[in-house]
Amino acid sequence: MSSRFLQKTRIVLTMLFVQQLCTAQGITLASRPVQRGAAQHEESRNQSKNLKDLLVDLGKQHQVSILFEEETVKNITITGADYRQDGGKLEKQLSDLLKPFNLRFKKAGKEAYVIVPRFEKKASEAGTATIESATIAPAEAPESSGRTDVAVSKITQTNASEEIIKGRVTDERGDGLPGVNVVIKGSQRGVTTDIAGKYELAGAGPDAVLIFSFVGYLPKEEIVGNRSVIDISLAIDTKALEEVVVIGYGTAKKKDLTGAVAVVGRKEFGDVSATSAQQLLQGKIAGVQIVNTGGLPGSNAKIIIRGVGSLTNSDPLYVIDGIQGGDINSVSPYDIQDITVLKDAASVAIYGASAANGVVLITTKKGKAGAPKVTYNGYVGVAQAWKKLDMLNAAQYVQLVKDIDATQGNKVPDKLNTPDVLVTRTDWQKEIFRNGKVTEHHVNVTGGSDKATYNFSAGYTNQEGIMRDYGYQRINLRTQLEEQIGKRIRLGQTINFKYTRTTGNAASFVEALRMPPYAPTMDPTNLGGYSKVTTIIDQNDALNPLPGIYLTEKLGRGVSSLFQLWGEVDIINGLKFRTQANIGLSNGNSYNYTGEYLNGNTKTDRKIEESYSFSVSPIIENILSYTRTLGRHDFSLMAGNTYNEGSRSRSVNLTGSGFTNDLIKQIGVSKSNSITGTGSSIYASRSYFGRLTYAFHDRYLVNASIRQDINPAFGKAYRKGNFPSVGVAWKVANEDFMKNISFISDLKLRGSWGITGNANIGLFLTDPTVYRGYGNNNIVYSFGENKAFQQGATVTRVPNLFLKWEETTQIDFGVDFGLLQNRLQVSLDYYKRDSKDLLLDVKLPVSTGLGDVYNDASMVQNAANAVNKGFEAALSYAGQAGDFSYSISANTGFNKNNVVSLGNGAPIVSGSTNGGINITKTDVGAAIGSFYGFQVDHVVSSDADVARYNEQAVAKGFKSYQDGLKAGDIVYKDLNNDGRITDADQSFLGSAIPVWTYGGSVNLSYKALDLSMGLAGIGDVKVYNALRYWTEGTTRPFNSSTAVLNAWKKDGDITDMPRSGQNTPSNLRASDRFLENGSFMRLRNLTLGFSVPKTVLNSTGGKVFSSFRIYATAMNLLTLTKYKGYDPEVSASVNDAKSFIFTKGVDTGQYPQPRTFLIGLQVGF
Repeated sequence: MSSRFLQKTRIVLTMLFVQQLCTAQGITLASRPVQRGAAQHEESRNQSKNLKDLLVDLGKQHQVSILFEEETVKNITITGADYRQDGGKLEKQLSDLLKPFNLRFKKAGKEAYVIVPRFEKKASEAGTATIESATIAPAEAPESSGRTDVAVSKITQTNASEEIIKGRVTDERGDGLPGVNVVIKGSQRGVTTDIAGKYELAGAGPDAVLIFSFVGYLPKEEIVGNRSVIDISLAIDTKALEEVVVIGYGTAKKKDLTGAVAVVGRKEFGDVSATSAQQLLQGKIAGVQIVNTGGLPGSNAKIIIRGVGSLTNSDPLYVIDGIQGGDINSVSPYDIQDITVLKDAASVAIYGASAANGVVLITTKKGKAGAPKVTYNGYVGVAQAWKKLDMLNAAQYVQLVKDIDATQGNKVPDKLNTPDVLVTRTDWQKEIFRNGKVTEHHVNVTGGSDKATYNFSAGYTNQEGIMRDYGYQRINLRTQLEEQIGKRIRLGQTINFKYTRTTGNAASFVEALRMPPYAPTMDPTNLGGYSKVTTIIDQNDALNPLPGIYLTEKLGRGVSSLFQLWGEVDIINGLKFRTQANIGLSNGNSYNYTGEYLNGNTKTDRKIEESYSFSVSPIIENILSYTRTLGRHDFSLMAGNTYNEGSRSRSVNLTGSGFTNDLIKQIGVSKSNSITGTGSSIYASRSYFGRLTYAFHDRYLVNASIRQDINPAFGKAYRKGNFPSVGVAWKVANEDFMKNISFISDLKLRGSWGITGNANIGLFLTDPTVYRGYGNNNIVYSFGENKAFQQGATVTRVPNLFLKWEETTQIDFGVDFGLLQNRLQVSLDYYKRDSKDLLLDVKLPVSTGLGDVYNDASMVQNAANAVNKGFEAALSYAGQAGDFSYSISANTGFNKNNVVSLGNGAPIVSGSTNGGINITKTDVGAAIGSFYGFQVDHVVSSDADVARYNEQAVAKGFKSYQDGLKAGDIVYKDLNNDGRITDADQSFLGSAIPVWTYGGSVNLSYKALDLSMGLAGIGDVKVYNALRYWTEGTTRPFNSSTAVLNAWKKDGDITDMPRSGQNTPSNLRASDRFLENGSFMRLRNLTLGFSVPKTVLNSTGGKVFSSFRIYATAMNLLTLTKYKGYDPEVSASVNDAKSFIFTKGVDTGQYPQPRTFLIGLQVGF
């Protein structure tokens, strides 16, 4: 085969490749003979030539093929003065030559160039080209030159792939940056760099501008031009590295804060699996306690910040993406970017009357520019009860009943003298507990351009309770859009939707524990098919818990939606106006059907109860802000107003009974039905606020704010409340004298003062409450000597036209410092909260003639004062050694709560237990809701001891030492030493408000492995275990705890368990007998994960995944406590915020927190 043939073949193949890049008709290929010599070249420099000839000359000079469309270069003339062929690089010459005429070139192989118009080719226009005619002529040069002239008459476009721009993004040290966003400006097309910092991006024309952006680095823009490879280096953005946090109505650099602000972000969240926002905060922030009101799936947790400072409400204000009063439970944890907790007055006073208990700001994830990015998070697992109580078996239980009968002088039932009852047939705890399946799926899609971004998410949660037949389902949908219009206008909208569904009826712990262990679960002869016990036959009237589970149908549905529209305008440089409108809608209904059955001594008839509720909550806000820097002076101003209609709500409750069968379950076909309750409410307020922030030389900071709230819930003369604050800080680390102290990276001293209010007080307190009696069930008055009850109406709550705001004045002193290049960071705070004019329901004298036969009339007054003061500390340390990285954090808070005054109000007695005993009392000198009662001394061992006590009492003029005291009973301490046990010997026994809270986390990673753990705990706290009233009280023959096996039985017994079946009040008074140490430390989360390396993902066919992680998690794996109940963390489960304050430490047998094991998957596409 001749060399000439090979040359021709090579040329034709080159042309076929060139066709892929041409979009033209009548393209001419410039000839490439050998250069004619320097003289001819010099002559061409001084002549005017058209562009076509110049391109031919360049092809000859550099021995390459240059193709162009005749129409593209037609009538373009260039003078020698405008262009000189100076022998430089060809591509430089081409670029300079073509640029003035809006032309460009594309390289096609090593020896060919194509001239095309300078425009961005759309994907639909990209194509391959087909040569319709071509002539191949012999070259003028010698054969060894390898050149051939080719003239192409027509090239027609078909389809081809887009040109791909490649490159690598590095930092200032030259290391590759993974995760950098590379976006074509003005479009939604973009990619992210891989683990080595490399990227490939299609569809970028020569006029396209690539935007390279990465958190912590300055963004960079690059024009593509004629390049196919673009390598760039990003510089660190020192300002961006300064953490920015969300504050009230704005943002601020963390280093510029003057108040006590804590932020928990995605980094601190880690890869923790959570079903609520509150779980993300557990153990993360000093001075913040998360109180779980129950382990029931879907139950809410309460957040308490720096103790309880009100007698009506302890809840903080929740602000979600700037929306006040948002439902924290409506946001999926996966949608949360960070949570900011404002603790001191300088931080929260901008929210005025709603911020007395602190503020929790939730920021959700926003869209990110670039190609659509899809993320999936999901897990499956099982939840189980982590503890069971030790109860008596059948034989032990029967003996207990006989002991009780002996004490009380009762005849033992014949049934209990048969061997049949000595067989343990049922573990009633096992019958109500189960292993519940849990499932979570969440999908997020984000993307956009530099002009508009979006973020869509959808989540589904399904939790089976650890108690049988109870389940919870939730669907979350969220849409977030932001758009840049021109250079000055930004618009956004957020739509959040939540649907919940609960099924089943949680069984009663009390009834399950009281049931005899010899009783079977089922009895076909009994109405309903379940077993029962009765007082006559079994001497036990406990209720079988299973009919309440399986013969009832309970369904609850809730739908809540939140809509937000906002707009921002940059009026002039530094001056910005923002307006936003939010509306929340909530709709709920519940359905409860109870079948017919016989349980214990009670027959339950078929019955339906239904309820419906609806509420709407609109709010409009306008904010004007201005920032300016003048030399060393930085200042910002902000002013705004809020119109808040609060919540407009309506509700109705329906009841139907007397159904003939279980087939038709509609209230309309019931024999008897009624509307048992209706309700409606309306509330509105308006506010005005402003803030000034000033910094001098980045060393001295001042932050001052003022807010005025106008609220119709108060008396007309007191509806306006003014709430000022001021905070100052000194950045000591920025002073010149600190420059030589290298180990101190940061040091800031700060202090703040401010006043906040509390508007969470309820409605209509300035209006009278009228009570009307019905028949003999709810009579009102009694007249005459025989006190005959009469119907009527009376005022039970007298209006108070002088009612005013509760106010909390708070001071805070803190220090923040960082050591070792801020690897070690520490924050310390001391605070004092003085809450005054707290609202209290004060009883009025009977002489007023108001009230009814059961209750005295009352008036809500500003009567009480309380103080919280404490100390907080938080520290964190992070480091890295090769492929091993780690971070450790810990925090603790100490808080002391004290009631200073109750005004004219009497002490508040509350905390009702299973036995009807009130165990809490709020009075001067103790914490709110403190436990109050007698102190147990010991169990009297013998009758002689009882006689000795009584002799001492008689000597002091009393009849006896303690009423009803017998051998085997508890004797209480005579605290006032008067020789007799009376109410005067009662005292405060402790508080359910913990003095000490703490938490910590550890995060470790090595290459593809990661391990994280988080713990939380409380100390110096009491819990009243009211469940023990039934399991150890033994006043009635119910099944009991194995602790009663140590009960006193005869003279001389030494024990701490009193006799069984006592018929005196000695052993069951309000006392510290069932009061326990509620301190605990709980391992909240332990997670081990494995992430597939990027190199492996990139090497797989199709490169489907951008990330792939699998993990295993254990939640509540370990609990260290001395508490004897099911769960020290669970306290009284009440929906009323006011009741919660006084009963949160009383455990009447609530649903415990489950131990949960999960296997999860996190995937990015």
